[in-house]
Order: sequence, then C-alpha cells, then structure tokens
Amino acid sequence: MSFPGDISQLPHLSASTHGMPIVITGTAVATSTVVHTSPAGTETHDLVTLLLCNTHSTSLDVGVVVYTGTPADPTHVVCKVAIPANAGAYVVLDGHPVASAKSVGVWCATASKITAFGKVGRLTP
Repeated sequence: MSFPGDISQLPHLSASTHGMPIVITGTAVATSTVVHTSPAGTETHDLVTLLLCNTHSTSLDVGVVVYTGTPADPTHVVCKVAIPANAGAYVVLDGHPVASAKSVGVWCATASKITAFGKVGRLTP
C-alpha cells in the first residue's frame, strides 16, 4: 500500500463535492445519508476515514449511527455515538476497509445537525 506524500491528494468521500462537508439528513436506517460508496469488484478496497461534527446551535448531543453495507441491512453497524455540540470534529472511522460497491452511511436523531467529511485511501493489487 502506498499513499501520496501529501495527504491532501487522497480522494474525498464519494458523496462530497470538492471535499465539502456532507449534511446528514436521514433520521432512520431507511433514510440514511450515504457518504461514500466503494468501487465495484473485490480487487479494490477503500480505507475510509470519516469525521463527524455536530453543528446544532444548542448544547444538545446528537446520537449518530454509522454503518457499512446497505441501508436495508442494519446488522453492519460500525458505531453508535453521541456527538456533543460545539466540540469540533470526531473521528468515527479511521481507515475502515470497504469494498465490492458497499456503502458507508450515516443517520442521526436530529436531521441536518451533523456534517460528515473525510478522506479515502485506495488499495489496489
């Protein structure tokens, strides 16, 4: 595995436009927001680093669920965490492998109060 010397050259999450944060609007697994989808096939693996930030204007924590796979199968939950307001970004995935056109999705208790951003390292044979 090799990464470019400059981490800024790593690809952004596939749902991000030019690295801009993704607003999480889903409030249940069926309406979750997909933040990244890996390439099809089993040869290439994406190593996903995902950061979440609570932009709520009050001091409320927001419960968040992160999954890999598909929204229809919530058994692939990677983490459940409460993100405090006004506390900066939290790393919830750090190089988590995803392959075979699987997705990384997020849903939270309060719509449009969590933003997601991150980078993807790509492993190819």
